[in-house]
Amino acid sequence: VLIIKGDLDGARKNLERAAELGAANGDIFLWSVSLGQGRRAEARAELERGIRTFGANLPPTAAPVIAAGILDGGEAGARALALVRDLVAQPAHADSGMLAQALIRLGAPDEALAMMATQPMNSSVGINVIWRLGGKPARTSPAFAEFARKVGYAALWDQYGPPDLCRKDANGDYRCE
Repeated sequence: VLIIKGDLDGARKNLERAAELGAANGDIFLWSVSLGQGRRAEARAELERGIRTFGANLPPTAAPVIAAGILDGGEAGARALALVRDLVAQPAHADSGMLAQALIRLGAPDEALAMMATQPMNSSVGINVIWRLGGKPARTSPAFAEFARKVGYAALWDQYGPPDLCRKDANGDYRCE
């Protein structure tokens, strides 16, 4: 929440405190704080650790390639996207929520939505990114309405109302910002 509100100092303080208390998942959030604070080298190391934590079943060489692709784009992004697609195609890795998140961040949100809608994920890190700042490409994708139906969001929102970022359109589909 502090990251979304733009309180990067507060977010850093809380994430570092959580790490002191033994939380192992802070790096997946801390990297975006470091990036926002202009600490690019720290952001890269934190993103790599986060990928290793949430992508524990991935090959050890995957984390630096994916992190470089997310942070640097261009050729590094193309290499990372090819690697992620290759890993998704392998049954041993096809349930990785980390790969779903990487697909979103590497510019392939429709592939991530399809992946998350058709099989259980080994973590919620893929679905969580949809609702964070980096998830806007997935939320605004034309494929999102079908995803929302498949995973049960649409039925839930019909019953209880959609989140603030979403509204129902004239065709009965949910569109999100």
